[in-house]
Amino acid sequence: VRMRRANPRYIMRNHRVAAAVDMAAATGSLSGVADLLEAARHPFDGNVRIDHLAVPPFPEERGIRTTCGT
Repeated sequence: VRMRRANPRYIMRNHRVAAAVDMAAATGSLSGVADLLEAARHPFDGNVRIDHLAVPPFPEERGIRTTCGT
């Protein structure tokens, strides 16, 4: 229990943010952004709907640079 309070389940990662922005630009859907906001609001709580955000990046997703250079 103490580990869950000290380590967030959801971590904002560049590739997730970039994917949400790309989806919004391509489709007009803000669902990816809404999922990220939910994760940011409750980083320690599990949520089945957004658990895909808890998965570590795949090798091809590592080192992605966003347009802001991060």
